[in-house]
Amino acid sequence: MTDLSAYGKHLFDLLPEIYRERDRKLPAGKTDHLRDYLDSHGVLLDRVRNTLEQLYADHFADVPEQGRVCQSWIIPYLADLVGAAPVSPFADGQRDEVANAIRWSKRKGTRVAVEEIIETVAVSEAEMQEGWQRVIVTARPDDMILPATYFGQAPHPVDAILSDPDASKPFSSVNPQRAAQHPGIRAGTIDIRATSRAKLAPRGEIGASESRFGTALRLWPRDDNAPATARPEPTGWRQHEPHGAPCFPDSYEDISSRTLDTRMPDPAGRHGRYHPKSLIIFLPPPFGLCAPKPHEIDWPTEAQWANQNDPVQQLLERHKTGNAKKGFVITVRNKTSESVAIKTDLTVDQAGNVVLASNETLRLEKLRLGKLTLNAGHVQLERCAVGELAFGAVAGERLLTARSVLFGSITGGAGLVTLEYCTILDHMQATAKINASEVIFPDDTLANSIVCARFSRLPAAALDETPGRRRATNTDAKPLFVSSTFCQPGAGVLRPEASTALLGGAEDGTEIGAYHDWRYAALRSAIRIKLEDFLPMGIRPVIAWDGRLLCTPPKITFGP
Repeated sequence: MTDLSAYGKHLFDLLPEIYRERDRKLPAGKTDHLRDYLDSHGVLLDRVRNTLEQLYADHFADVPEQGRVCQSWIIPYLADLVGAAPVSPFADGQRDEVANAIRWSKRKGTRVAVEEIIETVAVSEAEMQEGWQRVIVTARPDDMILPATYFGQAPHPVDAILSDPDASKPFSSVNPQRAAQHPGIRAGTIDIRATSRAKLAPRGEIGASESRFGTALRLWPRDDNAPATARPEPTGWRQHEPHGAPCFPDSYEDISSRTLDTRMPDPAGRHGRYHPKSLIIFLPPPFGLCAPKPHEIDWPTEAQWANQNDPVQQLLERHKTGNAKKGFVITVRNKTSESVAIKTDLTVDQAGNVVLASNETLRLEKLRLGKLTLNAGHVQLERCAVGELAFGAVAGERLLTARSVLFGSITGGAGLVTLEYCTILDHMQATAKINASEVIFPDDTLANSIVCARFSRLPAAALDETPGRRRATNTDAKPLFVSSTFCQPGAGVLRPEASTALLGGAEDGTEIGAYHDWRYAALRSAIRIKLEDFLPMGIRPVIAWDGRLLCTPPKITFGP
């Protein structure tokens, strides 16, 4: 029994039970005729309903918590209606930019609007600090001292004196060392007797903030027209012991005062932060294709694929498309939003653990693999991480097509390889013939194996005037990665201080390599461009990655 269309099922359910029962009890081979007839009408009605719902959604740029969104090609037209200029590299971010354009223009220059803009453009959680609050300044006699409870601490003896109507009451009754611990007093030096960090606090409390912790920059790029997904509820937090020594220096949890830094901010935000004209923006670091704690499984057996109750069915899906004349494509796809790692070393041939017929192609999507040996057949990889790709010694035609793939290494003999938006981390000692576009090759790549390369990073020895490898679109700039170790978080992700030839060297002006579709570099540029119209004159954004945004603060209680 096949799944019915929504309206087909509804029409069949509207029939009196006697007709439905007769339809089920017809002779073998003739059952369900009435049901199938109604389903043929239901399919058409479903499409009409979907068309009308999409037409309605296309009139609004808002991204709902869940449900249908307007199509990405309509966003520029909606933006023209409100005078918005969306810059986010993600369609979700552009929709929110258009939806909030008028509201943000009314709140231009305010801290709340700026933080919303950053989180909308990046489609990620963010925290920010104003530079003037991080610079050491001289305390003034007329400084207002907020009560200690505002900072999430227990009532302080100084508060009782400040709240007393008798202004002549002396402070001599308070121990000077105890008075210096009041969080509302400006401090030029840290108090090493205390530790400063973020702690959980009820949402909505005075002086408390809210963040969505543990939500890294997206693991998988979303389809521009995919239904919206619900965001997790934010968590309340506040600073614990603001005068204390920072537990995590240079993170959003560090609010200690610093000496004025007059240097221009670098791309990674390591210096130039502490200045009255700076806005420090903390974003969670990108994992790339190597998120920590993946779901680790063995390559499924045929029995596991046949058993719908097997746990592997919750992680992977497999289907076969095509025909005998044009060939079949067997697709194995990670259907979760998380990382799935195959622990088994895979060998693709007619006798390995992955058997392919001569007219079959294996397509793997969104998977992490250890070693993949290709002895024969055609393999397609999409958004995968492969520790070692080896062309085996067995004679046979070997074809590999890879898009948005991170390789640890590629070794072995003959074959034909087509790479698009890929990164090879360690080494590439393969004699296969390679056609490449927007690929980062290591320094030991054999120049003769590259038949054609465009908008790619090649070793200097391979940048000759051979047709297909001209320097006009290629570069030999040294790549700088967050991690150069395969399947460490951030492996193959280009650092912000990498060469612009890599960060903007693709044909469309974005970064080359495995994370072209992730738009990490374009995201940082988009934030700076957007904030030019919403920050006070002279304020410069300083963007830094902060791993502490991936950790929920602890709950800290006061002792007796």
